Amino acid sequence: AYKNTEGGLGCTVTTLAGDEKRNHTDNILSLVIPAYNEAERLPIMLDATLEYLNANRKHLTQLFGDVVGVKGASSELVRCELVIVDDGSTDDTEVVARKYASNIKSGDTVKLISMHKNSGKGGAVKTGMINSSGQLCLMIDADGATDISDGLPKLLKEMKGLVAKRQLSPLRGFRLNC
Repeated sequence: AYKNTEGGLGCTVTTLAGDEKRNHTDNILSLVIPAYNEAERLPIMLDATLEYLNANRKHLTQLFGDVVGVKGASSELVRCELVIVDDGSTDDTEVVARKYASNIKSGDTVKLISMHKNSGKGGAVKTGMINSSGQLCLMIDADGATDISDGLPKLLKEMKGLVAKRQLSPLRGFRLNC
């Protein structure tokens, strides 16, 4: 879909779990996860991320609504789209992602983007962002370097503060690439 100086960055996009045909008015938070040879660490990070998201969905829905411009409590809880970008791994990262997605029962979506060749973290993140469908699109590392239980609420609260100060317009219907 885009080109760098060496030509096209090819990839294959597969929805592994959830509904790939979401309404544009759905509350969707996309989490782009670039992964190069992360077969061992990816399941640990995904477990921690989904555990946190499921336990805190109501609170995250309120924060999400404040940022994207939904007034009051939303009648629909925020859903997450996990966009795993396998950046040409030589290990079993893709196999692990497929196996992990078969266990998702929360209504969240898991997309696997398989890069045809390694493009580096920047290329993987860009590809993930382009192929995500959330109103907010955020990147998290597969190695769990940032604790989502701390980082995500802080980020959403900061964004809420910027919206309140009118330094950032409400983001309903727009994509925020952080």
